[in-house]
Amino acid sequence: MRTEYIALKVEGEFHWGFSIRFAGASASAHAYIVPPPTTLIGAIARNLVNSETSIFENKIYSSAMKLLSIFKVMTFRYLKGDGEQIPLPIPFTDIIKASRIPYIRIEHRKRKEQWFGISGFGRIYAPATKFNLLYVVDYEKLKQMNYNEEDLKKAALSMTNIGSKEGMTSIQNVEVGTVEEVKNEIVCSFYVPFDIVERAKGSYTLVDLPYPDKYWYVFRGAVRPFKYHRKFLIPARLIVFMDPCEVELKISKKGVCFKCSFPKEEIFIAWYRWSI
Repeated sequence: MRTEYIALKVEGEFHWGFSIRFAGASASAHAYIVPPPTTLIGAIARNLVNSETSIFENKIYSSAMKLLSIFKVMTFRYLKGDGEQIPLPIPFTDIIKASRIPYIRIEHRKRKEQWFGISGFGRIYAPATKFNLLYVVDYEKLKQMNYNEEDLKKAALSMTNIGSKEGMTSIQNVEVGTVEEVKNEIVCSFYVPFDIVERAKGSYTLVDLPYPDKYWYVFRGAVRPFKYHRKFLIPARLIVFMDPCEVELKISKKGVCFKCSFPKEEIFIAWYRWSI
């Protein structure tokens, strides 16, 4: 008999890195230093659903919204390199010449000298850096939507990019494992919501990331995108580059801890109890 939840672990490698710019930014924006949960759902939804958009409540949504009830946890970690291969994900900004027309008042658009300007375009430079994506999946809801484990694995193996289309990736392995709730003290290498952390021991970085909500996926709907952001703890030192590590965590009653068991590895993660 299947358990209520299953775990999907995806191992991949960035070709050069990725670019997922801060939501709500206009002409210039930094990039999120890790792919946020919203992006992780979008990455697998691209290969799991049949169309890019859906109509719901007379509004146009990204089809990723359909999968919110299936994916209970979606998290990410950078992997340390083997031997001489050392991953060095580095946040940086490209200086580019970009169109300013959308930001110019109509009465000033006749002045051609204002049509273009210098902007910063945020990216994370991470050539040949390996990573894991981890999803906890509601197996019953997966079946209700006429999907199965093989569909998940095929969708994960078909990922070609994370974030913008230029963020090319190579997926090297996909595994399905079991999920078991454990006590509230764990050693974790994947990012977790910071507001469920009661105590953390080790090096970590705090960042704001967008959290999946159906209104996030409305076409032109998230007029206040930072309303959908939450603070996350990333087990990594941010110096000039991201140096991944493990952190000892004690999780509050607002959270729940899981052990995800795979053939060669056991992974411990924590997430919101209410989302489960």
